[in-house]
Amino acid sequence: MNKLLTVFTPAYNRAHTLNKCYESLKRQTCKDFKWLIIDDGSTDNTKELVELWKSENNDFEIKYIYQKNQGMHGAHNTAYENIDTELLIHISSVLNLSPASFFEDITPSVMQNGTKNILVGRDNNGNISTNECQDKLEDAMIEIKHLKAVIEGKDKLLEEKERLINVLMNK
Repeated sequence: MNKLLTVFTPAYNRAHTLNKCYESLKRQTCKDFKWLIIDDGSTDNTKELVELWKSENNDFEIKYIYQKNQGMHGAHNTAYENIDTELLIHISSVLNLSPASFFEDITPSVMQNGTKNILVGRDNNGNISTNECQDKLEDAMIEIKHLKAVIEGKDKLLEEKERLINVLMNK
């Protein structure tokens, strides 16, 4: 049966924190997901820990990929190359998904809105949230667009200044 959601967790020497994430995934009431762990060159016991979990009856698939250390971007690129579900959510190794119905709660709204990316983080009270994080992202994107326009405006002013200096120097 094809799963709807891939839960992607990058890991570099995260054996000491991955258990928190694993336990919260086990508590999820919706098991329509697979957990993709990209181990970015860990030298701790991350691999052994994940292999132990894979042997347990979790009601969800765990896919583990080890690669030579390439940094966060390399781990993300490897994950994107190995996703075969409709939706993706990136979960940090230290994140404890609460409530247990987290996937059940977010999946319908994501499907209804046609969103393929889910941004998850903590709100101002420390609770896991998708809405406040999405709002913060949208505010940040507006600010980035504004800053980009300011920079482009300054670049144009500098070009005009340089042109005027050249005109004056050639007189």
